[in-house]
Amino acid sequence: MVRMLSLVVLLIPIPAAFADIPLPKGVRRIKPVVRFEGIEKHADHVFFLRYLSSVGPPIDGVPPMMVEVKDAAPIELFAGRFIQVYEFFALNRDDFNKRVKDDPSRKWLTEKAPGVLRADMRGPITTATERDKVDPVTVYRVSIRNGKLHADMVKDAKRSEVPLDAPFGFWAYGLALTISLTCFGVWYARRRAW
Repeated sequence: MVRMLSLVVLLIPIPAAFADIPLPKGVRRIKPVVRFEGIEKHADHVFFLRYLSSVGPPIDGVPPMMVEVKDAAPIELFAGRFIQVYEFFALNRDDFNKRVKDDPSRKWLTEKAPGVLRADMRGPITTATERDKVDPVTVYRVSIRNGKLHADMVKDAKRSEVPLDAPFGFWAYGLALTISLTCFGVWYARRRAW
């Protein structure tokens, strides 16, 4: 009986870890839209945004989506409950054309590939206030300086930051709940054994 109760206590946090945490009052979810300024200054390079998005909880082994960024036009990202911007890449256009002839899948396009530049990015805006009539667009300023790629988020002076869904993220709450319930299960099992 004690083992069965411990097993139940250990399994309870799994659905709770992936439950939606409600947004604050007056805040709504939006489909993220991104725009990259400065692409036109680097016509000799090809740019790609690689990101991961899922409708349900993140699943290991799901390949990230890859979008070629050709200009400063807004790009609507597919977004479920979870979105994580992974990488922003640049590669010399001539090198890219040679490599894509050999392997059109673009699986080779990683930061470890020779000549590929990678920039760290902050994730796009995924929430807006109920008062906002137009959904915000996350703007990044792209530059290549000293052989390094940069994609810096541009702050909008007219817009205040909307509170995040959760201060730590879904995984932190799930982990805290898992640890607390596991400790309770161990304590209860030991108490019953004596």
